[in-house]
Amino acid sequence: MSESFFIKLLQSGQVRIENGTFMFLNEFFVLIPVKTFLKLRETLLEKIGAKGDDILKELGKYQVSHAVKRYSKTIGFEKLDKVKIMDFGANVMNLMGQGDHKVLYFDNKSGKTIVASKNIPTAKEYLLIYGKSRKPIDSFVSGIWEEALSRVLNKQMICVETKCIACGDKICQFEIFPAKKSK
Repeated sequence: MSESFFIKLLQSGQVRIENGTFMFLNEFFVLIPVKTFLKLRETLLEKIGAKGDDILKELGKYQVSHAVKRYSKTIGFEKLDKVKIMDFGANVMNLMGQGDHKVLYFDNKSGKTIVASKNIPTAKEYLLIYGKSRKPIDSFVSGIWEEALSRVLNKQMICVETKCIACGDKICQFEIFPAKKSK
């Protein structure tokens, strides 16, 4: 599915290489190898501990918040229904090389959502380089899904990675649910 989506974007000029820059939906992109991203994660964890994963999650959330502004201008994001928005997001994740994401469950009333991917490259590469992790490692992707669902549902959501290829699971699974209201 994502290949045909990519072809449509190429044909419409929404994905292009221009003067040594990579443009995706009129936004500059820099492509980096997964090993480099994992080295960034490792360095953050070494220097500041668990807050390193928090930073990567915030980075994922930032990416979505910025993308929503951009997509609102180019495709009328806010006019699409929730399922179409999630499908679009999964396609964009696939094209960005973040794995083949599938929405397994979506409760329209509560907003609880379960998303899975059998091939997130950071988790697969982590397993090859470092061996099994004791805990899930895809905080960047968690941030993406957390912010995406918060935007789609117009309420604060929390994303927790409950399965991870880097831990030896067959898939990476993300459960997104409403944030508890503070009293």
